[in-house]
Amino acid sequence: MSQLEALVSVSAAAPADTPAANDAEDRIGRSIRLAGYILDFRDQRRKAFPDMASMFDEPAWDLVLHLFLANVRGEELTISELEKRCGIPHTTAYRYKQALIEDEWIEQRKGRSDARRQPLSLKARRMSQFMEFFANGLFEGT
Repeated sequence: MSQLEALVSVSAAAPADTPAANDAEDRIGRSIRLAGYILDFRDQRRKAFPDMASMFDEPAWDLVLHLFLANVRGEELTISELEKRCGIPHTTAYRYKQALIEDEWIEQRKGRSDARRQPLSLKARRMSQFMEFFANGLFEGT
């Protein structure tokens, strides 16, 4: 069970106003907010400095952050949806998708209702790493 799954199960199992439920909800909410802040900052930076956008590009980081948020929210994203959210060309998204699959960061599966639609998700171990990353206090006050 991943850390996120554990937090969600603690949150669901604990009575609404207990410290365990509140802590789990706080950690999940904090992780969602921080990932969103990072993506928003990167998008604003790209817009503010369009002539230097390529200097700031980190397609792999953008892809995994978007997948982290999608996984936490229960969304399924395909590579086409991810490339739009990240603002990167299809060839770049596909190249990074392949590398992230090979390096065991993400997995691709057949869609529930349409086998042609192949959603991507972070592997459970990587979800746990993201939860730890956001929970370790690097971004105090958020």
